[in-house]
Amino acid sequence: MLSGMKLLDLSLLLPGPLCSLMLASLGAEVIKIEPVGKGDPMRYMMSGLFDFLNRNKKSLTLNLKSEKGREALFRLAEKCNVVLESFRPGVAQRLGIDYGCVQKINPEIIYCSISGYGQDGPYAHLPGHDLNYQAVAGLVGISGKPDAPPDCVSGIQVADICGAMFALPAILASYSLYLKEGKGQYIDVSMTDGVLAWLGPRLCEWYARGKPDKERLMARGAYGIFRTKDGKYISLGIVENHFWENFCHLIGRPDLLVEAYATWEGRNSASEVIQPIIRNVIGEKTRDEWLALLSESNIPAAPVHFLSDLAADPQLIARGLLEKNHAGGYFVQPFPVKFSGNEFRMLSPAPEVGAHNRMILEELGYTADEIASLEEEKVI
Repeated sequence: MLSGMKLLDLSLLLPGPLCSLMLASLGAEVIKIEPVGKGDPMRYMMSGLFDFLNRNKKSLTLNLKSEKGREALFRLAEKCNVVLESFRPGVAQRLGIDYGCVQKINPEIIYCSISGYGQDGPYAHLPGHDLNYQAVAGLVGISGKPDAPPDCVSGIQVADICGAMFALPAILASYSLYLKEGKGQYIDVSMTDGVLAWLGPRLCEWYARGKPDKERLMARGAYGIFRTKDGKYISLGIVENHFWENFCHLIGRPDLLVEAYATWEGRNSASEVIQPIIRNVIGEKTRDEWLALLSESNIPAAPVHFLSDLAADPQLIARGLLEKNHAGGYFVQPFPVKFSGNEFRMLSPAPEVGAHNRMILEELGYTADEIASLEEEKVI
């Protein structure tokens, strides 16, 4: 679908590589630029994550601090549609590979920068990682139990993934404009901005009440995770009133169908009463018994899976979301969307460091002697 797109990926770690992985899965040619030697630090930081993030890509090692390394980069950028980078603001400019420099070589280039706080503002040049961006955006502040301090939100890198998810449509929209009008542009993606955008619904709740009431934000009524008799867990998503009515009839508690609990807000306000009742009831049967009963009664419920459970789930199997990797484990499809005319599968595993050095440089017109010289000088 994106077979005409050629992307030069200067990014490391998670946000940029996840974005370019999704573009590669849609058919774009992605050339990953890695530091000479060990390559992307993600190769040895988190087992398996590099292999997941860098499928369907080519690897070229370049010393971007050297003049010859930058020359090779510019020759490559001249033939690309998109450049993606995730340096801290100011680094690309100091290296002489920022948007202004690349645009002189290729005026139609789409240049996307992903950073923690964006390219401007008082925090722009501060160091940071995922947790810091979540904290500034307010996500950490609404985490944890109502009567406890804020906590880390989850076991996934929310801000990093958020950055990739906002960079993706921005690049696609810019590429559409490029195809129509031949124009490139600069894209500034802030992971903090993205997390704040995802918090839109929570902000609406906060402003509607006029006070920062964390307890009310966390109140769930009949919406939550509950332990079953066999020590497993189910999720209940009882929001609408008719689901609440179905649930009360199912558990034999028509006495709960009172005006105080008749609305979503009412049930949230009465969480201290409702949740213990639900916990006790759910604890009387096994997970599978409850899932069958809840399904028959048209009540939103689902099993709570742990990572070890995923490969056996019939829904995930039916959707083709998991595929075996070369090491015998599983990878998740990076672009989990179905199209009527296309099927996406892993085309090639993540490359070794500099696996495509010679091929890419030869395509750029470098001779065998020139490539050997670049290797000797540790430019590649």
